[in-house]
Amino acid sequence: MHRYLNENVKLLKSKVSHRIFLLFIICALIPIAGLATISLTQVTKQMSEQGRERLARESKSVGMHIYEHLHYIGSELQMVSSNLKHDSNKVDLIAAMQKNEHIKEGFTALLHTSASGVATAILGTEFALPEISGAELTHMALGKSLIQVAHAPGKESRVLISRLVNHEEPGRGILTGEIRNSYLWEVTSPGMLSPAIEALILDDSNRVLTSTLSEGSFAAQMEKIKRAGNLRGTFEWYHKKEKYISSYWSIFLKYEFFRPGWKVVLNEPESHMLAPIIGFKRTFPFIVILSLLFVALMSVNLIKRSLVPLTKLREGTRRIANKDFSTLVDVKSGDEFEELAHSLNSMAGKLNMQFKALATIAEIDRAILTSLNTEKIINTVINRMWEILPSDSVSVALIDPVSDHTATLYLRGTEHGTNSGAGNETNKNKRETPLTLKIEEIKWLKSIHESLDISPGDKLPDCLAPLAERGLKSFLLMPILVNERLSGVITVAWFKSHRLHSEETGQLRQLADQVTIALSNSRLVSELKELNWGTLTALARTVDAKSPWTAGHSERVTNMAVEIGRELGLAQNEIVDLHRAALLHDIGKISISPAILDKPMKLTAKEYAKMCAHPETGRRILEPIKAYAKLLPMVAGHHESYDGTGYPDGLAGDDICVGARILAVADVFDAIISDRPYRPAMEIGKVVDIIKNGAGTKFDPRVVTAFLTVLHKQGRRLKKAS
Repeated sequence: MHRYLNENVKLLKSKVSHRIFLLFIICALIPIAGLATISLTQVTKQMSEQGRERLARESKSVGMHIYEHLHYIGSELQMVSSNLKHDSNKVDLIAAMQKNEHIKEGFTALLHTSASGVATAILGTEFALPEISGAELTHMALGKSLIQVAHAPGKESRVLISRLVNHEEPGRGILTGEIRNSYLWEVTSPGMLSPAIEALILDDSNRVLTSTLSEGSFAAQMEKIKRAGNLRGTFEWYHKKEKYISSYWSIFLKYEFFRPGWKVVLNEPESHMLAPIIGFKRTFPFIVILSLLFVALMSVNLIKRSLVPLTKLREGTRRIANKDFSTLVDVKSGDEFEELAHSLNSMAGKLNMQFKALATIAEIDRAILTSLNTEKIINTVINRMWEILPSDSVSVALIDPVSDHTATLYLRGTEHGTNSGAGNETNKNKRETPLTLKIEEIKWLKSIHESLDISPGDKLPDCLAPLAERGLKSFLLMPILVNERLSGVITVAWFKSHRLHSEETGQLRQLADQVTIALSNSRLVSELKELNWGTLTALARTVDAKSPWTAGHSERVTNMAVEIGRELGLAQNEIVDLHRAALLHDIGKISISPAILDKPMKLTAKEYAKMCAHPETGRRILEPIKAYAKLLPMVAGHHESYDGTGYPDGLAGDDICVGARILAVADVFDAIISDRPYRPAMEIGKVVDIIKNGAGTKFDPRVVTAFLTVLHKQGRRLKKAS
């Protein structure tokens, strides 16, 4: 061990060795130190951002869960009110309601208040009713529910929901239910949220509806909550030297329940959010130190074994870089360095001849391999091949992909008697008439392994007849085989006898192979595009075929949606995504039985819920296909409403992607204008009025305007056609 250290110390006294050793250490130290700093910073930042995004998603999820419960409770209240007929026996009705466990799940009590103010408990016991203003009565007169909150010091807030028994007959009184808190706030109960997350639900006056926070932490964040925006956001606050991250999301209740909105606030300690990074910070310094030690030991060993031959090889490469190919590199180390020196010397003898040709081939390769246009690939080859090998003619016979017996000849060359060369003004490209190939000739061309020389006087195949007519006599043929199928033939020709060196033949064969790859890619991409669109159309027809009423629906919606997208000025890639999404927008209906799809009567609540689930089902079906990631918001959101009352996510305005807003109009238009089992098709004038009236509520006004323009243009085209 002592001797080994002494030898290494002596070796490091060399100036070159010293510099190489320092270079190794510096090259390791700087990246590792930089990586450590950047990694710790970026990982911490990303983990914090991901945690905030997760908290924001959870706050929205909690809000949507509460909204769904309120919506369901409102539906239940509507169902109860429908049972309160003029001739109902109150005693029998109360007994029936008390036996209904489904209603008891959501309500602790139900109260009917007559127009004269007489209150009758239908479920549970009577309770005090807050006053209802004139504006609130007007809201309920529209057939909607009213949410009220009763706060009492030291007690849990009570949430009441009221609606008119019959909004067309206000004199029949009001039905009011006290919502069961355990049902409404179920999502904030233990086990529903992550263990470290605390929940706080506030009404529109920032009064607590329910909370899992301690008194101290609640007081610490109230000022932050008061300064927070109205809709959604994130803020930070401190309690007992602990930093908390809070995310809030406002539940939009104004339209359906006449409340400005409730605010869902979720809190999580930042230490819990960043817990995984703590272990990473502890182990990372040891990794850095071990990496530096390993680099130091390896650098000393490499210097010891490689300094002398490496110096000679470095000098040899410098001479080659200066285009000095005559001086040989003499290395006798008995290892890979000696083999490398022999290879370097051998390479130097050939570089002078091949350097320019290789650079040209590389340029041609880049040109043809970056193109998916067959004709552009062929023209690039016949235009640039002159730079690799001077000849009198370059041609490509491209076999018809449908018929193996016909081909098209692409030719560049000079007329007999003119000077050959790429710079000659008589050189030109022209597309010949199609060739006819015999079966025997195709088999013969496929049998050519690499290339074939044909000298003057040899028998010529029929495919060379157009070239022979131009006076060309010497040929080099290189077949192009794609998946063992003859796709074409590259031919280089001369007016006189000409023989190629093996290096020239190899370069031309290399170029032919690249052409083979480029043509294969071009055809594959074309076939894949056709397969993709065919598959999407087949899927759309499969979904539509579940019901005879929806035959062709997806394709008609697609045509209308694409026209609207073009009218709105969407980019071509956006039009393509819209086209795909439109074909697949109803794919979630695969999960719905024909009994529901073809039902002629009104759907039950359960059946309607299944119908409403088809956008989310479609999203889940397409989610594993990464290439369709941009389609998911359109498929999932084509039943969202511009005012936020749609489903499944309750998005509003520009939060709904433009593709989904376009599909919403196109889908409704085709559905209403077509026959359905529960109603006949409407006249187009009525359909247009419905869509116009929905602008700003159900539909995006800009999309409606574009839709009307498309209808107008289609009407003009029909008139011209007639």
